[in-house]
Formats: sequence, structure tokens, C-alpha cells
Amino acid sequence: MRAVDAIYNQMRPVILLALSALIPIILLCGVIALHFVREQRVELDKVFQDKAMTLAMALSRELETQINLLAILSETPRLDPPVSVQGFSEVTRRLQARLPLWNIIRVSDLNGTILVSVPPTNMAPGARVVDIGSHDKVVNTGKPTVGDMVKGPAGNLAFAVRVPVIRGERTISILSVVIQSSALDAVLRRGGLPENWTAWITDGKDQVVASSDPQFISKARTDFIQYAEQSGGAIRSGVLSQGLDVRVADATIEASSWTVHVAMPLSDYRILSWKAYSLFAVTLVATLMLSVIGIYLFQRELETRRRQEAAFESSQRLQALGKLTGQVAHDFNNLLMVFQAGTNAISRRLGNQDERLKLIFDSMFDGVARGKEMTQRLLSFSRRSDQGSKPLDLVRALRDLEPLLRQLANDSVVLEYEIDPRLWPVVADPKALEIAMVNLVTNAREAMPSGGVVTVRASNITNVSREVEGLTGAFVAIAISDTGSGMKPTLTSKAFDPLFSTKGPGAAGLGLTQVLTFAERSGGTAKLVSVEDVGTAVTLYLPRSQKEVEEEPPDTASAALPKRILIVDDTPSSLISARLSLEEEDIEILTAGSGPEALRILAQDRNIDLLLSDIMMPGMSGIELARETARLSEDIIILLMTGFSDQLEQGVKIEFPVLMKPFSQAELRAALKRAVKGKSGQA
Repeated sequence: MRAVDAIYNQMRPVILLALSALIPIILLCGVIALHFVREQRVELDKVFQDKAMTLAMALSRELETQINLLAILSETPRLDPPVSVQGFSEVTRRLQARLPLWNIIRVSDLNGTILVSVPPTNMAPGARVVDIGSHDKVVNTGKPTVGDMVKGPAGNLAFAVRVPVIRGERTISILSVVIQSSALDAVLRRGGLPENWTAWITDGKDQVVASSDPQFISKARTDFIQYAEQSGGAIRSGVLSQGLDVRVADATIEASSWTVHVAMPLSDYRILSWKAYSLFAVTLVATLMLSVIGIYLFQRELETRRRQEAAFESSQRLQALGKLTGQVAHDFNNLLMVFQAGTNAISRRLGNQDERLKLIFDSMFDGVARGKEMTQRLLSFSRRSDQGSKPLDLVRALRDLEPLLRQLANDSVVLEYEIDPRLWPVVADPKALEIAMVNLVTNAREAMPSGGVVTVRASNITNVSREVEGLTGAFVAIAISDTGSGMKPTLTSKAFDPLFSTKGPGAAGLGLTQVLTFAERSGGTAKLVSVEDVGTAVTLYLPRSQKEVEEEPPDTASAALPKRILIVDDTPSSLISARLSLEEEDIEILTAGSGPEALRILAQDRNIDLLLSDIMMPGMSGIELARETARLSEDIIILLMTGFSDQLEQGVKIEFPVLMKPFSQAELRAALKRAVKGKSGQA
């Protein structure tokens, strides 16, 4: 007995500590369980509402597609008064073969009297449209609309899509297409709803237009669901006709008076409570075992969060700066384009008679080239796409850069080159590689004001995971090391941050950011090691390419220039500059200030050989214009130009050649010839 008491006395502090810990743990688990239930219900409601919104957007896109197709049809000359019944019927029959949803296509006057119906229907002369409300809405507003559900003579449920036929600034008639409501059932079934969920559509008169459940199709809404009187808000409660309690979320379909309804069984909502109580028991046991580990993990989580927040802030700064530099580069390249084209034009007219003027023009040309180089350097640190990347012979590329790098090093700095002649090829942007190497050698030189040694080494690494965490496979390592002042350990972790610099006020702090961005964009990374008073080494890791190194493009000297060119640019000065670059060629040039204007010219003139369009234009971009032009005509040659493009920087792949601004007359000629030769090669 005494032994038991002794053991109890020894264990009492531990028991009391355990009890004092268990009580708040149990209370905490209860609070967590209740909070979890609430959060899960809120999350389920959000998912529920998102499903309704997703279906509404899908249906809205479907209706907008029908409206747009009908609006295009309304532009046909066949609808010019008086309406050619035979001509219009021929056009619409071809359309119906491609658009099976279009059951009946009709033209009616402003009073609703049907003028033409394809296919013809058995209706008395002077018959009017059934849904006169939607018809009058188009007449009064001049805007397309989607009508309510109506029952046709054969008992089929359908709705009408109507657009005005406008000539000049006046609506002369209404073009309508009748679509069976069952065509929308498939859209609801493709909505990704759980099997026990139901969706349906009601029109402005609360009639059921379509449903994902076949048993509800063609029924009035009140025939299969009754809403609770007290229910309201974004989510309502109701009972289906088979007695199933449901929660219903609604979403309005744009461009119509229709509404999408999604019903979820109430049991899916209530089951969360049972899960919460089960979780309460599991949490109680798990909390007892993991409380000590939880504290440790909590501390590590705080450290991780701090690192993530710092990385996020750095990323935000880089993204904002990248957008700013992209816009600046676009505008600056357009200015350079104007200067370059202007100086070229003046130089050609004056000739080489005045040596002094020739020197002035040469300096101006050099200034344009330097400006172009400046924008390329400015953009290189923020670029995120792999634009410009290609399989690269790294040995040749590094050897070609050696004279430039030696020129960057001053007389007191010795540049040593140690390049493995068996280096694997990599996929990279040659210009971005050049800028990265220039930045690294420049940093190394500035870290050695009294002189020193800069070493450039390049070698193959069979298994990079031994050197860099997170990378695997075969890589090529390019290391640039110096014998300079080095960096303090507290600064090395910030070295790649945007705008961070150890060079004092006035330094941009973008060089190493560009290096890291280039390496990551190429599928690798960059690593910095620095020892104070010893030196710094930065290593670029680029993945080995499995593709063959591309050969130089074929000579285009024999390719003939196109005879008629349409130049499209929303900036008038840039448009004039592009035209000036071709003024001495035997080329007929047409111009347009926007994509829609260019399409109108192309529709009227079928003898244009080549389209030269800027990419960044408001409304319709050059890429959209090029694709629409290629769709309309397979023979026309397409060449795009840009100073900077958000779409290209985001990694959008396009199938057309791109000429970067500013370009010289020779560069434009070469690009035109390559485009002509590429088109003939495809043919």
C-alpha cells in the first residue's frame, strides 16, 4: 500500500499536468469541430453557388455564340430590302447544315409579320411571330435578345434568338432563329454536377426551358419543386416532387431573362455534422499524441511563412516592375522605329555627298542600335516566357561571347576561359544568355576595383541533384567566379532579389535578377556562393537539350518581295515608319489603323500578297487579326511585328513569324523574304 502511495505521489505532478493539458485540448477540439462544420458548410455553399455560376456562364457563352453567328448573318446583302427569298434561303440552308441547333430561321418586319421562313412552314400569309414580346424588345432597343420558351404547333418547346437587321443607322427588320430547348439539356449534363444533383433553366415567365434530369423536362417549375415559404437569399430550400429535400442555388444567364437553378440534396449538407463529430473524436486522440510535434511544426511553419511572404513580396515587386518595363519598352521601341525609319529615309535622299552628314547619320544609327540593346536588357530580367529560346551550341555561343567579355574586363582584370569542348547543347535564348554573361562579368569586374581574376568555367554535370536541391538529370554548369571583396553571409540570400544592390545609391539592382530569371525560364536555376574578402561565384545551371541544334536559316536572297502589302498599326508614327522602310521598293502599300479596318480592306481587295501587322493593338490584337486573316484566305502571307507583347511574354505560341521593332530596312526586307519563302515551302 505504501508502495502504491509512493508511486502516486511521484506521478501526481505528471497527472495534474496531463489533466490541465487535457481540459483545454478537449475544449479546443470542440471549438475546432464546430468551426470546421461552419467552414465546411460555407465552403460547400460556395462550391454550390460556383456550380450554378459556372453553368450560367457556359450557357451565356452558348447563347452569345448563337447571337454572334446570327449577327454575322444579319450583315448579308441578301437581307437588303427587298429581301431575296431565294438567295436568303440558299444561304441559310448551308448554315443549317453546319448549325444543327438552328431549326427555323426567319425574317420579320418591325410589326412582327413573318417575311421569310427557312425551312418554309405552313402558315397563313401575314402570320406574326409567336413570342412577340422579345420581338418588340429588339425593335425598341436595337439590341439582340433571347426570347422565352414557347410551344410550337407540333408541341415542341423552343425559344427564339433575335437580332436587328440594321442598314445605315436604322433597323429595317428582325432576324430570328428558333432553337429547340432540348438542345440546352446537353450543356447542363456536361456541367460536371454530382450524380445526385439536378439543374434546370427557367425563362422570364418561370417556365422550365431545359433540365439535366429527363423526368423534369417539359414540366412547369411548380410541377416538380416547391420552395419553403421562409426560404430566401442566394440559396433557397425546397422539396422535389419525389419528396427529396434540396437546397437550390440560382444564377442569372447574361444576355437573357433566364435563370439557372442547381439543386443539391439536403442530406449532402447534413452529413457534414456527422463528419464533424467523428473528427472530434479523432482529433482528441491525435492531439494528445502530436501536441509536442505540433509546437515544433508550428515554429517551422512560422519560419516557412516568413520566407514565403518575403518571396511573394519579391515576386510582386518583380511582376509590377516587369509590367512597367514592358510598356516602356513597347513605347520606346516605337519611338526608335520612327527615328530609325526617318534617318534612313533622309540618308537615302541625301546620299553620301556630305561626309559630315554621313558621320551624323552614323551616330544616329548607332544611337538607335544602342536604344534597342537597352530595351532588350531592360526586358530580360522580367521575361517569363521562353520566347526566343532554341537549341543552342553552347561551346560556339560562349566562344562567340569571349571577345565581348574580354572587352568588358578592364586592363587590371584578367579573364580566364575554361570551356569543356564537349559541352552538351541547351535550349536557351542566345540574347538572354549574352545579357546574363555580361551582367555577371560586369559584377565581377566592379567587385575588384584594384584588379583580380575572373574565371569563366563551363562543364557537363551528369546528375545535378548532387549540387542543387530540386533539380534532377543532366545539366550544363556555367560558373563565373572572381577574386573580389565577396559578400557578407547576411546578404547572399538577398542577392537575387529585384532592386537589391551592394553598390550603393544609384545602382539598379537588376543584373542578378535577370540572371536568375533567364536560368529559371530555361528550365534551370542560378546559385551564388560568396566568401567575404575571398570572392564570389555565380553558377548557371541549364538543362541538357535533347533536340538538335538548329541550322542557320536558308539564304533568302533569291526570294522575291511581295507586290502588294497591307501594313496595320494603331500608332500612326509607327505605321508611317514601316511604310518609309519600303518606299524605295517596287511594292504597292496599303495601310490600316486597326484590326477591323484591315479585315474590311482584305474583304474588298483579294489581291493583297502580304499582311504586316503590329501585335499590340486595342480591340483586336495582331495575333487575332492574323488568325482571322489566315482563316479567310490560305494564300496571303502573314508577318507580325512588335516592340513588346504581353501575349508572347506569357508564353502564347503563335504560328506566324515575328519581327521585333525597331527594325532596319535590311531587316524588314530579310523578314519579308523569309516569310515569302516560308509560305512557298509550306505550299
